Amino acid sequence: MDMPASLLQGSGFGRRLFPRLSIDGTLLVRDVTIGVTMSVEDLSAGGFRTISPLPLHAGTRHAFEVVQPGAPALRLVARVVHCSSVLHGQGPYAIGWVFERDFGTSANVLRLLDYVTDATSFAPEAGEPSRSGPAY
Repeated sequence: MDMPASLLQGSGFGRRLFPRLSIDGTLLVRDVTIGVTMSVEDLSAGGFRTISPLPLHAGTRHAFEVVQPGAPALRLVARVVHCSSVLHGQGPYAIGWVFERDFGTSANVLRLLDYVTDATSFAPEAGEPSRSGPAY
């Protein structure tokens, strides 16, 4: 069911209910709806924040793919909660997203949280085999 942006704002829907994990720019998501790759700034079980070259409207729904080395791409669906210019009226744009509450997205959010909280995903310790490919 699509919810108008006016109902999202001020309703409490999408407010942070979960602690956010800060991401240091090593996680990228591909917004397949508009064909743009974005870096993830922070992530929680309820949503995430990205930096985008394009502004987006609150309430719009987007599909994402997250590519992790050695694993199939994760599909996520989220809605824009807010979008603001990082440089006072110009891009890039900080965009806040809330995850859709569907089974596929929820299961993939859990997989993604497992991935980003696994320290070896980003910096393998000496003596451990490194994972090939970039850390997305």
